Amino acid sequence: MENSYMKGNFQKIPILVGSNANETSLFTCPLFNGTANTTQVEAFFKTIYNDSIINDLANTYGSIFSCNNPLTYLNIVYSDSWAHCGSRRVASHFASHGLPSFLYTYDHVLPVTPSCVGVFHVAELLMLFPSLLHYMYPNYNFTDSEQQLSTNMILYWINFIRTSNPNSSR
Repeated sequence: MENSYMKGNFQKIPILVGSNANETSLFTCPLFNGTANTTQVEAFFKTIYNDSIINDLANTYGSIFSCNNPLTYLNIVYSDSWAHCGSRRVASHFASHGLPSFLYTYDHVLPVTPSCVGVFHVAELLMLFPSLLHYMYPNYNFTDSEQQLSTNMILYWINFIRTSNPNSSR
């Protein structure tokens, strides 16, 4: 699909695209039972990246040995390659064709979220569809600031649907 964007073969319309801070944690946390050591993370990297990428990780992210939690390091790297970079590339391609492009990163952690998963893939949907909150966390209610965040996010999406600009209601 990304090749279509590179070639300019896509619907030329405004885009709102984004990702969440910890996109890959719903996969990696259960895989490693919530904790991983450096050896496990390095082995995992070898299953998904080539040697050239692995050898360059420290230049981009710093040494894995300087990170307090190797699983956090894994999720940062993996989330970037799996979702964040792709979202930025798509928004950039749309913008390069003169199209309005809006990029977001959702990073609010609900206090009831297990610490390993953080702001997981689709976590923002709880803010956009707050009635889902009680299905996922039956004993939790949004704080006042979370309720405001939810309202603001819903308005951004409504504005985008109506005007092709999340920042404008007209």
